[in-house]
Amino acid sequence: MPVEVGSRTWHVNIFCVAKQASLLPVKFFAPNIQTPGRIARGLCGVAALAGAWLYREHTAGGITLALSGGLMLFEAFRGWCLARACGLKTPM
Repeated sequence: MPVEVGSRTWHVNIFCVAKQASLLPVKFFAPNIQTPGRIARGLCGVAALAGAWLYREHTAGGITLALSGGLMLFEAFRGWCLARACGLKTPM
């Protein structure tokens, strides 16, 4: 959705705020982690999915772990970290 700020038009979506020239959040999903970070996220994702399986009787806990594990596996396969994309610095 376009938002007027002074003399500029900004396009706002759920992923980022971009100038009018760039409507798609291409740089937001650009790979931003190296191999050690990908391995760590992959292992954490598998551990979270295993935890979701163990806590499958506790609906909220199981769903939370399953969604977290899925996000971590997506980050590992894509080479992309949500925290880094938002500007936070992570150690790996």
